[in-house]
Amino acid sequence: MELEKTATEEQDAAISKNKKITEDYKKCFEKIDQLEKSRKLFDKTK
Repeated sequence: MELEKTATEEQDAAISKNKKITEDYKKCFEKIDQLEKSRKLFDKTK
């Protein structure tokens, strides 16, 4: 029983970490999109 509890806790921790990484990844891409849009406004060579 104790082993199953530990495994479940580790699995939950891994899932939580994966969700956080996914959220951070999405935020980074949103920032990149914002920067690209800003650059297009000010970059006269494009």
